[in-house]
Amino acid sequence: MKRIVMLMTMAATTVHAAINGGSVVDVCDVPKQVQSSYNGMLITISNGVSVVCDIPESLVMYYDVKIPVTITVSNGTGNAIPFYRNENMAYRGQLWIDLGDREQFYHPPAFGIKPDKRWGDMPFEPDKWPADRLLKPGESASWKLEPRHVQAILDYASEHGTSNITARIQIGQNQWASSETKPLHVVPRALERVQNAGYWTQYKVAEFENIDAEKKKPPKASFFVVPIKGRRVIFDHKSQEICELQGAETPMFQHDKESGVVSISLPSRKQIRYDLQKAKVLENQEE
Repeated sequence: MKRIVMLMTMAATTVHAAINGGSVVDVCDVPKQVQSSYNGMLITISNGVSVVCDIPESLVMYYDVKIPVTITVSNGTGNAIPFYRNENMAYRGQLWIDLGDREQFYHPPAFGIKPDKRWGDMPFEPDKWPADRLLKPGESASWKLEPRHVQAILDYASEHGTSNITARIQIGQNQWASSETKPLHVVPRALERVQNAGYWTQYKVAEFENIDAEKKKPPKASFFVVPIKGRRVIFDHKSQEICELQGAETPMFQHDKESGVVSISLPSRKQIRYDLQKAKVLENQEE
């Protein structure tokens, strides 16, 4: 696993080095024992091929598998280029979903270069490819990622704190075309356990100590107001939605240490009572 990650790291760094006029050997500390394997994965910057990765939102929920992720490839060269029109085949052998995040050149093997992502016996020479697997000069085509592929992206982003996404397309032997890198943040399955806590701090609006008798320690329970698809939503530390805010209203929090209940007051609305120990809104608000 470490070897695969190392190879992917070097491959991604080649792009960075090429763009900035440097040598990949200077950028990466390439062990001699893996140089031969690495030489077969060199990436070059392609000219004339446009890749657009279209995601309507830059901040989404971890379960939002229906969010449309579309990748459009346009061939602006004078020659036909290999192109898998079937999204599943492209995902296995041509499409690299680059989820670089806090570690700039780390890309998860589920989406990037790995030993089983191969072109098989199909050569790269366009005249040896069937017509339905070629993108002609001036032609454009798109893939819309299946929900299972979107789910894989969201799962990884939720766990690792991904901050951006780039689509990279293999168009020839050691040739890649890349989309613009776009921001992508995913509300994790539990806001109390995040890799990029610094990013989510901007949305934290309250935090209280919850005396947990079983753990015999007072873990902190936080509340967040996160803007999702034009909505402002209060979430608890377990990423459970408490309520949607109206307009620019500001919630007020009050903690009763004895009962372990947090009262959330909103203008012109009934107060919400939240049990910290049970991590849930009390159904009977008069309890």
